[in-house]
Amino acid sequence: MPMFPISVLMCHAPIVVPGVGGARGSACLSSTRAMAEAARLVVASRPDAIVVLSPHTPRVRGAFSCVAGPRLLGDLGDFGAEQVRCDLPRGEGVVSAIGEACRDQGVALEEIRLRRLDHGAMVPLAFLVEGGWQGETVVIGLPAEPTGDETAALGRALSAAAEGKRWALVASGDCSHRLLPEAPAGFHPRAMEFDRALVDIVSEGDDARLFRMDEALRDLAAEDVLDTAQIATSCVSSSANRDVLSYEGPFGVGYLVAVLHAGDVRDQRQLETLVDVAEDALHAHLHGRGSQASASFDAGRYTGVFVTWRKNGDLRGCIGRMTLTGSVAEAVRELAVAAAVDDPRFPPVTKDELPELTGEVTLLHPAEPVGDVRELDPRVFGVEVTAGWRRGVLLPDLEGVDTVEEQLAIVLRKAGIAPQERYLLRRFRAQKVVRIAQGAESEVA
Repeated sequence: MPMFPISVLMCHAPIVVPGVGGARGSACLSSTRAMAEAARLVVASRPDAIVVLSPHTPRVRGAFSCVAGPRLLGDLGDFGAEQVRCDLPRGEGVVSAIGEACRDQGVALEEIRLRRLDHGAMVPLAFLVEGGWQGETVVIGLPAEPTGDETAALGRALSAAAEGKRWALVASGDCSHRLLPEAPAGFHPRAMEFDRALVDIVSEGDDARLFRMDEALRDLAAEDVLDTAQIATSCVSSSANRDVLSYEGPFGVGYLVAVLHAGDVRDQRQLETLVDVAEDALHAHLHGRGSQASASFDAGRYTGVFVTWRKNGDLRGCIGRMTLTGSVAEAVRELAVAAAVDDPRFPPVTKDELPELTGEVTLLHPAEPVGDVRELDPRVFGVEVTAGWRRGVLLPDLEGVDTVEEQLAIVLRKAGIAPQERYLLRRFRAQKVVRIAQGAESEVA
């Protein structure tokens, strides 16, 4: 699993926010749309927390900074849009994990208190909040004069802290501030060279070049994007689904918006079709018609699948397979009916219950042997136990299953295996796709 399933670069010019830009905002409409798309992708990835890197958070000499909580408050009142605001919970567990990883990496990190967030954090968060984000958030600022070694070290620390978790990373920054004579920092004829080089690097995914950019060119461009971009790209192991969503400089400042890494987020619609297949299969079975929904889905890295039905949030049936022998869609179609009518724990689902049911499709990654229970985490890994012909499987991240001891007790009981018996224990990751009121979303466990 990537340490950050999604990482994006977002500009922080307040004028790109619709509530700020007004009529002038039409000149940067491409950036506004790209910011909304980047925010949509981040929220659609269903992260447990979002980490924002802002170059405008007050800087501490010799240390990165972390905005203290318990809540992160901000608005764009300084830019004539006090109604554009955020009030988000700070992720205390996230901060603790980042702090520990920073200590391991020798990275100095200090907490600072702010009455309200700076616009470097606030502009990306305005789009994220508009896109539905209300979850745990962390804002990290830069040292007074960060070096490439320091930004890379923070990137490694964030990656280590995010191990086994599902966080999103947002790097805030604007490119050259000297593209036009009317630009805030004045004009320099070579300023566009910096922006062209940065866009090329981001587009091509040659992230090592971010650490080799000409310092003199950086200085004359008066940019504030490179440091956060270095940190963000140091956090991800690949440039999967890398995409420059927009670049423009209508007011003399370069606005770059890009997806740096998107993991499985861009596979979203394919995943959603599996929920369509499950729902259609059950409706077809109960109404005596043929199943009509289809999905062209490549199993790829997935080796098993489960279908779960819930009624008003409570479990109503769940059946799955650890091993796929045919297409994923066909397995989902069969399991959707089996989970509804053949789960021995429940009576068969009836037509009258359909309006109250929600479906989940859980795709399993390959299982791996476990040598020590300390390798388990019920939020991250599902478990499979076998002893002879007896077998039990428990999916990860289940409500009410908070400890390894609880997880093992439940799965052994399902399998009919006594705790003192010898049994084979395996763990696996899973991706769950759920249907909610506004459409299907997915989460990785």
